[in-house]
Amino acid sequence: MKYLIPILFLVYSSFSYSGCREAAHNSSLEQVLSLADRPHLNEFEEEYLKELNFVRMNPKGYIKFLEQRLENTNSDGTYRENGSLFMGQEGKSAIIEAINFLKNVTPIDKELLLSSGLSKAAKGHATELGEAGKTGHYSLDRTDPFQRIARFGVQSGSFNENISYTANSARGHIIDLLVDDGVASRGHRKAIFNISNKKVGVGCASHTIYTRMCVADFSQNFTERASSSGVIIVDEF
Repeated sequence: MKYLIPILFLVYSSFSYSGCREAAHNSSLEQVLSLADRPHLNEFEEEYLKELNFVRMNPKGYIKFLEQRLENTNSDGTYRENGSLFMGQEGKSAIIEAINFLKNVTPIDKELLLSSGLSKAAKGHATELGEAGKTGHYSLDRTDPFQRIARFGVQSGSFNENISYTANSARGHIIDLLVDDGVASRGHRKAIFNISNKKVGVGCASHTIYTRMCVADFSQNFTERASSSGVIIVDEF
């Protein structure tokens, strides 16, 4: 069978940690972030955040989207999304597993709080690696996720970083992370439903090889550092 559209292979990356990493700056920041200080997300990032909170709070309501993916998946593991052809590794079995997971997982009753600092770290990483055509959790200078987020605040408790590529829609990215095709630990799915995580930063950017790259940094407790103007910014509501 000849495909006129290039096959895009699914790529993911997941990083997890539980503990405390301190930044060098003052961590006693307890002022509430106002709506005016809410980090600016582009339309794609807003949709990503919306889909993320949707599936966490209403997993059973999200099953229909995975059922659509299942219906559109061929026996060889390929499926189409918005005119592009994608290739998975496990085929339909991984999607069925994800559907069963959503049927049984306990919904999380609160939305993730959007963090300005985590979003800046996520956006910077997506932009840098997207322009360079690279993948993974390390920056081009080998900076790790904790070093990136420490520029913007203090992290404590659980932390997860999910990275996904290629999908043409925000929902496609979330579905890919839920299915977690080819990832034995299903670490991306676990990160999404980690009840300890209360905050998230989202950043998406174009990728020279994989079309688009999205980074989500989840945290149990991330305290924003002071801005360059001296105004203390903390993302607690």
